[in-house]
Amino acid sequence: MKNIVIIGSGLAGLQSALILANQVNEETTIHLIERENSIGGLLKSFDYGENGAFDYGAHLFQETGILEVDTFFKDVLNQEEWLVHKDNNREISGCFFNNQIQLHTQFPDVRSCTQELYQAYLADFLFNLNKQADKIKLGYLPNTALEFSKMYFGDKITYEIIAPILEKTFHKNIEELDLQAVYLVPLSRITLLDEILMHDFLNTEIVRKILAYPEQRNLPLDKGSGKSSFYPKKYGMQRWVDELEKKINKKGVKIYCNTQLLDWQIENNQIITLKLKNNEANINISNIKQVIWSAPMFGLVKLLSIDTQDLQYDIPLKTVLVNILLEKELAIQDLYYLYPYDNEYSTYRVTNYSAYCPDAIRNGKYPITLEMLVTEENLKQNLVELAIKELKSMELLNEDNQVFFAKAEILAAGFPMPTIKNLNSFSILRTRIQNKNIHNLTTVGVLSSENVFFQKDIMRNTLEKL
Repeated sequence: MKNIVIIGSGLAGLQSALILANQVNEETTIHLIERENSIGGLLKSFDYGENGAFDYGAHLFQETGILEVDTFFKDVLNQEEWLVHKDNNREISGCFFNNQIQLHTQFPDVRSCTQELYQAYLADFLFNLNKQADKIKLGYLPNTALEFSKMYFGDKITYEIIAPILEKTFHKNIEELDLQAVYLVPLSRITLLDEILMHDFLNTEIVRKILAYPEQRNLPLDKGSGKSSFYPKKYGMQRWVDELEKKINKKGVKIYCNTQLLDWQIENNQIITLKLKNNEANINISNIKQVIWSAPMFGLVKLLSIDTQDLQYDIPLKTVLVNILLEKELAIQDLYYLYPYDNEYSTYRVTNYSAYCPDAIRNGKYPITLEMLVTEENLKQNLVELAIKELKSMELLNEDNQVFFAKAEILAAGFPMPTIKNLNSFSILRTRIQNKNIHNLTTVGVLSSENVFFQKDIMRNTLEKL
């Protein structure tokens, strides 16, 4: 009997379990190892009893256009169990910028600045576009947030709009940040032109790459991605995790929760035995055919005794989820998410669950989550009070909207710190792992390969490696 062992049960681990369970025969057993008390990683939900469940923030499934990837995700539930958001309803999001709520776009709207500033930004943008048009048209993509922003938007918008937002979010200067930062926030476009003019520019490839359509709900359908987003009709991504667990159980996958990988034995560049420990006993698994590592990379680095003393890291901010149940809807209309860009806010994103899943409403009450990125020092604050204060400051929470329940959750592993230093160090670690030449070890998940950050990238990368 041969054994395949998957370490970690987040998205990449679960995808690996299902893919491999469909490939192996009865002579191979798949083992899924999870340190926590349940599988699912960030796709799980918090259960607050009578106050209901809350997702770990925003987790709609976005179609990738890759049949095998999209089928994996969608087939876990029956077709009639999905809510499908198509066309311009695929992902409706806004922001709080320049002390204003933007319901029409998630990208900073430069038109909200004073007329004098707007004219200066527009002139500098056009001057820069004329210089950089060839590079942009050819698809050249810089490696850093600063290079990207200067190439796409010009110096003035970069240093006066983009840089302050990135620095507010990550507590790092724009010069320190990798390209991934502009996609995580998101700041890969700006809003600059009125709709009547932008409509005519939609046929101009260069402009379409850089500028956002000023009213997301009116974007001509032939200029959209053509992809849809999916979410369970019955609220909670936990439902998807639970159904996937049933499927892999039926296929014979053994699931171990509250279990740690303590050590392994390697001979002739092959992992031959794993030593595990859970609350009940020590577990040894031998006859190893393959190990799939989907957990954070540092655990693997430690097991392989890789020297990291020459590497430097920027410590991530703490990710805090403040889950709140309100008497009335939040004052952001149909937005699924809202990104606060102004400097005084610790909130990275507000998720408005009932906008994309009506079943999220429980007992007539409306759930929301604030994802906050805070320093260790800020953890000493009352984070619930801080979250409610920020909602009121942005006028998203009116005085007559009662808070029925609120709880802050500090995540052990949350938002990455996308600095150049960190991304370079991870690249070096990947090389050092590869140089160990372990023939039956495969790494999947966040940062297992270059630029693997987002859900679609993780799923595509996992499929390719397996």
